[in-house]
Amino acid sequence: TAGIVVMVALFMAAGCGSERELASPQTASPSSGQSPMGAHSAAELTNAATTIVAFLQGSAGFEQFELADKVSLHLSPEGGGTRRELSREMLRDRFNWKVRSEAFDHIYSFVPPQAEWELTTRVGRHLNCGYDYALATRVERLSASPHVGTTLYPRSGDSCLQSWNLTFVFDPEIRPPTLVAVVYDQWEW
Repeated sequence: TAGIVVMVALFMAAGCGSERELASPQTASPSSGQSPMGAHSAAELTNAATTIVAFLQGSAGFEQFELADKVSLHLSPEGGGTRRELSREMLRDRFNWKVRSEAFDHIYSFVPPQAEWELTTRVGRHLNCGYDYALATRVERLSASPHVGTTLYPRSGDSCLQSWNLTFVFDPEIRPPTLVAVVYDQWEW
């Protein structure tokens, strides 16, 4: 099993190399085939996702964004595919934003490491390792809801394996955008 993990890590490193196209802050509008935005504009979704990232970094207050009564936190399939549902009150503490992978017996925190980061967002996409994907490739049942992929890339980093990737999923009908799920996709950390 350790050999497989090493091979996967080497493959990911070779595939990601020093891709920097996601290293600068930008927002791309959804293209055909991406999920609908529901009752929200791309700017509203991006602002909500950016505010949640700021909260997780410790630079924005919990009251600055909306959450459903329960929010499900997901690990990507490569990280074990584990899901954890937390109440709004539990998520008030950013250090509760974590999931234990049943596959790897490891706890993954959704709070990014402290460093100088550059944020990239993509409405209607899921980001990981310098590339964007359809969210359906990770968690299909969430892909029909409005979502924003985010990547934090360290300014001093030269490998996508150093990036931090979350996709925020919002209720399609409730305004302002209300968070209902989050997908973490950097299980190498």
